[in-house]
Amino acid sequence: MLDDTELVILAETVKTIQCFNQLNALMSGSSYFTCLLIVPSMYYLKKHLTKTRNHSDLTTGLQEALLTSLEHYDEAYEINKNSYLLTATFLDPNYKDFDFCTSDEKKEHMKQIKLYLSDFYSTRKIASLTVSVLQEPDKKKFKDLNSNTDDELLEVDLKKEISSYSKYKTSDSNILDFWKNSKKRFPALFCIAKMISTVNSICAQTFLTGAQSGWYVDNMKVYQLS
Repeated sequence: MLDDTELVILAETVKTIQCFNQLNALMSGSSYFTCLLIVPSMYYLKKHLTKTRNHSDLTTGLQEALLTSLEHYDEAYEINKNSYLLTATFLDPNYKDFDFCTSDEKKEHMKQIKLYLSDFYSTRKIASLTVSVLQEPDKKKFKDLNSNTDDELLEVDLKKEISSYSKYKTSDSNILDFWKNSKKRFPALFCIAKMISTVNSICAQTFLTGAQSGWYVDNMKVYQLS
């Protein structure tokens, strides 16, 4: 039989680690890509552990140890500075506004994301994929706009898409349904999201635990969804 002190410790322990249980349940879902959750998850876990108030030395020590461990991973692998993971977060309509960050952090993240998207767009030859998702009348319209060089046109279009997507409001919380319904509205970002969203839970786990895994994830071979 547990005494009153032990019951308090047990209750505080459950409260301290419940955020991990909630996150594990979400990341284990059959329709969610875990790479998209890494950045917001780190913010969520650190916020929860920072705000949780415990009274026993045991649970306080547990809380501090967990927070120290998260800070270690964040610093060692620069999770909140990784361009790939930040872009993956941005391409999730649930987290694209970065509401879990401060305004200054969001500004820095968006600068990094825009540069990464621009580079990804040009090096992965997204232009041809973008045109392929448009209907025939739209293809002609897209090509007729080519008064500048292809690179100049595509850069302007990508910037416009990023701006429109940033401001776009949606009630569709399922990322798969969102991009399926938005591919004509944001064709370039749709093509990029198809590639980035294929990083599975194994790769996400490798990123968090493997040596030099940030380089591996950021430069891994990308597969398209059918």
